[in-house]
Amino acid sequence: MDIDGNLLGDVGGVILADMMSNLTELSVAECGLGSLGLQAICLRASQDVPLKSLDLSRNEIRDDGCEAISHLLRTTGTLKTLRLVSCQLSNIGTPSHYFLT
Repeated sequence: MDIDGNLLGDVGGVILADMMSNLTELSVAECGLGSLGLQAICLRASQDVPLKSLDLSRNEIRDDGCEAISHLLRTTGTLKTLRLVSCQLSNIGTPSHYFLT
């Protein structure tokens, strides 16, 4: 499902998370997601969703959203591609930092 560029915001991210049960690909680049919408999507994706590709690029995830991404990376066995281009992450906030600690 590609919904790039649609202004979902956090509320839309939470609603989208409820509808993700059979998705294998999700692209929500530049959708105005913040950490709340991101957390909902990552939590749902870690629960029996066969998601293989997730593009979160150009959303204001920032460092506080990385814990949710880290949880997703630790708990999913299906995700093969994760895109985080221009998400305002520092080196400390990158998912690998949380994943390795």
